[in-house]
Amino acid sequence: MKGKKVAAVVLTYNRLALLKECVAAIKSQTTPPDAILVIDNGSEEDTGSWLRSQEGVTLIHLVQNVGPAAGIKKGLQEAYESGYEWIWVMDDDGLPHHQALEKLIRARPGFTGAKNSLVLDKTDRRTLAFKLLQFKTVDDIQSEYVEDEIMPWNGTLFHRSIIEKIGYPKTELFLWGEETEYYHRIKKSGFFKLFTVRDSWHFHPRNAGFFYKGGWDVKTHWRAYFFVRNKYAVYLAKYKQNRIYAGLYYLFFTASMVYFILFHPHKQKIKKIDLTLLAMKDGIRKDYKKSSAEVVEILQKL
Repeated sequence: MKGKKVAAVVLTYNRLALLKECVAAIKSQTTPPDAILVIDNGSEEDTGSWLRSQEGVTLIHLVQNVGPAAGIKKGLQEAYESGYEWIWVMDDDGLPHHQALEKLIRARPGFTGAKNSLVLDKTDRRTLAFKLLQFKTVDDIQSEYVEDEIMPWNGTLFHRSIIEKIGYPKTELFLWGEETEYYHRIKKSGFFKLFTVRDSWHFHPRNAGFFYKGGWDVKTHWRAYFFVRNKYAVYLAKYKQNRIYAGLYYLFFTASMVYFILFHPHKQKIKKIDLTLLAMKDGIRKDYKKSSAEVVEILQKL
């Protein structure tokens, strides 16, 4: 494996301007990766054309959008099978600080597990982009590392031994929750430690919050189906496949969804509850067969 230390893996879909920024940030690292693999998840032709013109970038083109789970899996698979020891994963809207990879690599030499940059808001760059324990800003974190916490697909450095022991993200989840399910599978396996490096930074748009608290449209917001359906798989991973614990938490989660629909200023209340119950039923049954097109068709009939 000599000479194949780190491969950067970027998943992109129709966000060429953001992708250009991301690739430029990877190339400008103080400790650059040995390879940059970009998984083009069925984007328009201009993305592929630009990627083919880039020196030092390997394009892996997928004919159609197979979803984040399968796209990331493809990137991990390519890097793993090519013999890289570490795989640095991000989406195209992420922007690693120019010292991000250097500080990740230096953290705890000899460690084999998963390390994450601290994910900060792309605009103010001091506030966390996603919830991380009780912390809200980088200044709130006094320790060098935040133990047992990572934000997969956001500047995450995975050691190849994780793939050997745990496998890949579950492609059947398609969209929403696949990164959290993978995080829990790694964490609960007992084989690996996880941590976030305070002084390694990865910039990302801030989490917009829970969509279901707002006025979403049941017929166009088809991602809501996958959000609800996949939660059961996340709870199963979190509670080591204990179906009683997972089922209880899933029941509480779906009840909370119904509560927000009923008691917040929502339109289409009955249709949204129907959507929630349909997704819950499929989640419990582990029925992952519905494609996004099939979900859209079902929602149009609600």
